[in-house]
Amino acid sequence: MKVARRRGRRRKKLLDDLKDRRGHSHLKEVANLFANHLAEVYTPHDDTPDPEILRKLANHAQQTEKPRAFTTGELKGVIKRLHPRKAPGSDLVTPLMLQELPPEGIKAILHLFNAITRLEHWPKPLKQAKVVMILKPGEKPNRCNVLQAYQPLTGYI
Repeated sequence: MKVARRRGRRRKKLLDDLKDRRGHSHLKEVANLFANHLAEVYTPHDDTPDPEILRKLANHAQQTEKPRAFTTGELKGVIKRLHPRKAPGSDLVTPLMLQELPPEGIKAILHLFNAITRLEHWPKPLKQAKVVMILKPGEKPNRCNVLQAYQPLTGYI
């Protein structure tokens, strides 16, 4: 219980540091500051295809051979090396669930990965991420250095 209380006190102290002299919280202001900063830094790619690039890719695709397909053994090896208690992604599938899959499940995942490779198309949901701002060690945020006191941690959702 000591750890939980310490964390709570530390969080309250950090939130108090972001208040002005009158005790008014500026959390919305800080959240908007982070949102604007991250929107500038992490701009999404434009999905509209450039005709010149498409033409070059079509010529390149005719000249080169496709990457080889993944094998069942390779997939089983990767799944076996996953840490069983690692956090799940947005699909809520844990490594332990993958490790307990029957052969039909392994075959379905293998088919999916090989289709992604063969079609050279990465689905949009696999490109999305969630960014969480983590306080840097030893930093004490205030209204002046709030952007420098935190670093982004990206987790794919």
